[in-house]
Amino acid sequence: MSETETKPQAEGIPYKFECHKGISHRNIPADGTWVALNGHGRYVLNFYTDAPPLPKTIILETTKDGAKFTSKLPEIIYSADGGAIRQYEVSVMLSFDSVKFLHATLSDFIKAAEKASQPKTAS
Repeated sequence: MSETETKPQAEGIPYKFECHKGISHRNIPADGTWVALNGHGRYVLNFYTDAPPLPKTIILETTKDGAKFTSKLPEIIYSADGGAIRQYEVSVMLSFDSVKFLHATLSDFIKAAEKASQPKTAS
């Protein structure tokens, strides 16, 4: 083994990651996630956003010459019958080990965030 190589189980050796956003990186909003297991044994996290439905059609009344709208309230026709539209933004497929790592990472983050949000007590 050369001087520049290290033992595989050596302790205390720093390893540096330089982090960059990839060229196709994008921010994806998410209000929640739907999780399922696919036929290949992968866990699929489908991140979604919820929004009120947008009108499909708006019917307004105009004056006879078509120059202005009258004060009559518009008729609004929605394309969805439900109270909200759920749009799936992205699906992420993970192995079981990746799911466990994600769970641990999020748990650590939640603990740190809860600790940071606790009011400071005077000693």
